[in-house]
Amino acid sequence: RTEAYKKALDDVEGQVVLDVGAGTGILSLFAARAGARHVFAVEASDMADVALEIVRANGLEEKITVIRSAIEYIDLQKDLGGLRVDVLVSEWMGFYLLHECMLPSVIFARDNFLKGEGSLRPYKAALYACPTSARKLHDQRIGVFGKDLYGYVFDGCVWSYYSQPIVSFLRSQIGSKCSPCSGGPGAKFPR
Repeated sequence: RTEAYKKALDDVEGQVVLDVGAGTGILSLFAARAGARHVFAVEASDMADVALEIVRANGLEEKITVIRSAIEYIDLQKDLGGLRVDVLVSEWMGFYLLHECMLPSVIFARDNFLKGEGSLRPYKAALYACPTSARKLHDQRIGVFGKDLYGYVFDGCVWSYYSQPIVSFLRSQIGSKCSPCSGGPGAKFPR
């Protein structure tokens, strides 16, 4: 994924770039190396200090300005020198695309700081789903709440479990030549 971002920033020469949720600043570094006129790296967490160290270690403090703030608190005049940006980049995707909760911040940045003819990167995403059955996992994590636990009823807890995703790696039992989500209409998958 990082390589795809690097390629997406190859054409920013002479442009002003805004990196929302910059983290370590890797996307900002890519933009600076590709010749961006200036890069604003906005990061709300303590990672802004790490990003600033990385920027300095790479001698790019004249090209990259690290701002420790949530994007919603950035002032166009004070923080960005009154500049609207040519390119807005953000690695806003968490698992299931939206779980990191960055999309509203990216949209805010687009609406408030991106030039009318500017570009948002990435500008689209696709989410593919594949129905599966994980009965054993369900029974281990959630199924216990429908049962008597030590003589007590815990049914009220079940919705808190359903409100949070379970993220884990499932081993494929169908071999490396085939993905559980591959195949078109009528595809047959091993049970």
